[in-house]
Amino acid sequence: MRNRKLNAMTQYFAKCYFPWVTMEDWQQIKQKVLKYFNEEIAPVLPMPDGTIDFVVYPDKIMVIEVNVYGEMAGTCTPKKKKERLA
Repeated sequence: MRNRKLNAMTQYFAKCYFPWVTMEDWQQIKQKVLKYFNEEIAPVLPMPDGTIDFVVYPDKIMVIEVNVYGEMAGTCTPKKKKERLA
């Protein structure tokens, strides 16, 4: 997230494949996560920038953890100085 706006979403376990989940299903998941983030999470975040891990269940979404950008933030953290957010 940047400036309390969700600007990217990835699947936590990239090597997992879910053949029964359609593109329409993924779009619905995306919309649910965006709605949850914008309505429930963004207003109470203690910092404007970072990464958030969500778990998505059929009937609810939960935050697993929130991290500031840094060496331990995971693969979404830009590695080169010129790629880092200002």
